[in-house]
Amino acid sequence: MNILWGNKKAKQWLKGLSTLSIAYFIALAPNLRAETNVPLDAQSQWDMHKEKVEQWQPAWGEVENWVEAITVKKAVSASDDALQTLLFDRQIRLESDGSLTQYYHLRQRINNRVGLESAGRLAVTIQPSYETLIFHHYDRERNDVKSTLIDRDKIELLRQEDEIGNSIYHGTLTVTQIFDDLQVGDIVDYSYSVKGRNPILGQAYSDYWRMGWGSDIAQVRLRIIIPESLTLNVHASESLPEALIESNKKERSYTWHLEDYKAKIVPIDTPPWSFDYPLVEVSEYENWAAVAQWSHQVFETPLSTQVDWVKANKIINNKRLSKKSKAEKLLDLVQEEVRYFGIETGINALIPSLPNETIQRQYGDCKDKSVLLTQLLRQADIKADTALVSSSITKGVKERMPGPHVFNHAIVRATIDDRIYWLDPSLSHQGNELPSQGFPDYGYGLLVSAHSNELELIEPPHSLDYRIIVEQVFMTDKDPMSMHMTREYRGQFAESTRYGVDSMSKSIWNLEVDSYYQKLYSGLTRVREQHEDSLDSNVYKTQHEYEITEDLMLNGQYWQIELYADLVREQVDIPNYVDREDALYIGAPASVEQTMIIHHQYGILDLDYESVEVSGFAFDYRSDINLTKDKITVQHFLTTKIDAIEPERLAEYVQDLRRVHASLNTVVLLQSPEEQRFEQRNNSLKDRLRKLLKKSS
Repeated sequence: MNILWGNKKAKQWLKGLSTLSIAYFIALAPNLRAETNVPLDAQSQWDMHKEKVEQWQPAWGEVENWVEAITVKKAVSASDDALQTLLFDRQIRLESDGSLTQYYHLRQRINNRVGLESAGRLAVTIQPSYETLIFHHYDRERNDVKSTLIDRDKIELLRQEDEIGNSIYHGTLTVTQIFDDLQVGDIVDYSYSVKGRNPILGQAYSDYWRMGWGSDIAQVRLRIIIPESLTLNVHASESLPEALIESNKKERSYTWHLEDYKAKIVPIDTPPWSFDYPLVEVSEYENWAAVAQWSHQVFETPLSTQVDWVKANKIINNKRLSKKSKAEKLLDLVQEEVRYFGIETGINALIPSLPNETIQRQYGDCKDKSVLLTQLLRQADIKADTALVSSSITKGVKERMPGPHVFNHAIVRATIDDRIYWLDPSLSHQGNELPSQGFPDYGYGLLVSAHSNELELIEPPHSLDYRIIVEQVFMTDKDPMSMHMTREYRGQFAESTRYGVDSMSKSIWNLEVDSYYQKLYSGLTRVREQHEDSLDSNVYKTQHEYEITEDLMLNGQYWQIELYADLVREQVDIPNYVDREDALYIGAPASVEQTMIIHHQYGILDLDYESVEVSGFAFDYRSDINLTKDKITVQHFLTTKIDAIEPERLAEYVQDLRRVHASLNTVVLLQSPEEQRFEQRNNSLKDRLRKLLKKSS
C-alpha cells in the first residue's frame, strides 16, 4: 500500500509547495544501482508503468499461515457512528530479503444511511509497479447469516489520482466494486493482503502506524513480524499498552491490542507537529547519520551531474554579480522556469531526475528542482546541499524515530558570505531578494550528505517581515462621500497575495474585495483600483476607492460610521475549542497595522471608543486615537510572538484576546449637513429671540 506524499498547495502562501510520495522519494538501493545507475527519463518511466498497469489484476487466495487469527468481540456497545468499526486488524511481516506482506482484516456495522453509502463500495488503492493484492474474503452478515459480496466479474480497476490537481501523477490503481444488496444493520467483514515493497527501499526498514482515530473502535490490533536476526528499534506512544513480544529461532513479533478505543476529536487548529493519536514507529536506522548515509546514496548520481543550462550559465559567469545576487537569480530561474509537475510511476521515478533532463522537459517535483538548484549553486562556487524536511509535521521530526518515513519534501541550504540561507525552489511568487522573502517553518532538516550526523534547525538568516499594513479613509466632507482602502502586504503576505491575484486574475480579485467591503458597508461602488508589486522589497500593495452611492449611513439626523479592525480580528480569533488537551496553533509570528481615518467638517456628536494595551506572552497589542478639528484617526497595532499556545496557558491567552476584541470596534456619530443647517437655523432663531427679549426689557 502506498503512503502518498502529494504536492500540498496550502491555503495562503504555502500554495505551490511540493511534496512527494514516501515511496517516490527514495532512490535506488546500492544493490540495484549496479543494474540502473541513472533514472530513466519520464517517457520511459511512463511506458514501463503503462505496461504494468495493463497487465495488473488482483488475485484471490487463502490467508497465509503466519497470520494469527483474532477472536472477534461479539458484545459491542452501540455507537452513533455511521459506519461503526468493530475490528481493525493489521499484521505486517518483513522477510530477511526485505520483502513485505501486509494483512488487513476489517469488520464494520452499518448504522444509518450515511454508513450504507460508505460501505456500499469496495475501494483498495495499490501501486501496480510493485504491489500485488490478494483478497481473502468479503462477506456480509445479516441476522447471523453470512454471504459473499465480492464478485470477480464485477471488479473494476480505476486510475484515480487524488493529487492530479496538485500536479502529481502517482500512477496508482483503485480496485473497486459496487455492492448490490446492503442494508442498515448489516455487518461487513473482509480481509485482504498486499504483497510487495518498493525494491529501491533496500534492506533497511522504517515505518509508522496510527492506533487511534476520530471514531470508536471495538478492537484495534497491530502485529509486526520480523526476522529474529533483525535489530529493529520500536517506539510506541505512552498511552498504548506494552507490546506483547514473542520469538522463536527464526522470527520475532510485536503485538499491540486495544479494546473499546474511544474516539478522540483533534481540532483542526492543532499544531502540525503534535502527535494526537497513539502511534507505533519502527526503524532499523540507529541514528540520523545512518539516514543521511542513505540519502547520500539516494541522490548521489543526480548530485554529481554537471548542469548545462544557457540561462543559468549567463548568471553563473557574470563577474559583476555577487554570490548572493547569483543565488537570488538562480533560485528565481528554477522557481519560474521549471514548473512543478511529477510523473511518479514505477521504481525509476523514485530517484531525483538528472538535472539536464529536468531542464529539457521544463518540469519536475521538489526533489528534481532542489537537486537542480543545488548543482547550479555549486557551479556558481556557492556551497550548497539538498536537505530533507517535513512540510506536514515540521519541527515534529525531532521527536520521531530516525528514518526516511518522516520526510516528505526537499529544499536547499546555501552558505553565502558565512551566512546560511534556506531556499525552497518549489515555492513561487517570492520576492527577488533573499532577506525579504518569506519562508515556511519546516522546523528541522537533514542534509543530503555522507557527512551529516544530526537534524539541523532551520532558521532564516534574517528577521522575517511578515506584515499587513492597512489604511482605510472615509471622506465624509466630499460629495459624494467616499472610502479609500489601501493594503500593503509584506513577506509571506505579499507572496500569498501575489499568488492569489495571479491565480484568479486582478478583475476577479477586485470583485472579491468589493464583495467583502460591501458586506461591511452598504452602498459602495468601486470607482478606481490599483495594484503595485515591488519584487525587490517583496511588497504587494493594493488600492481601492469607493463612492458611497446610497445614503445608508444616514441615521435620522446624523451619520453613523463603524470603524472595524477586521484585519487585526483575523489574527486574534478566539478558538472554537477552548477546553482542550491539545495546543492551539496560531501560525508563524506576524504583524498587522490597521489605520482608519474619517475626514469630516460637521462636528462629532458621539464617539464610542475604548483604548486598550495588551502585552501578553503570545502577542502585543495597542490601539490609539487622535482627534483634530476635522479628522478622526484610529490605529491598531498587533504583533504575535509565538506560533502555538500550550493548553495550560490557553485561558490566559483567551483572556488577552477578549481585551483586544473590546477595542476593535469604534462607532462614530457625525453631524450631517442637514443637522448642521437645522442647528444653524435654530441658533439663529435663538439669537434673534434673545435680541428681541433684550430690546423689550
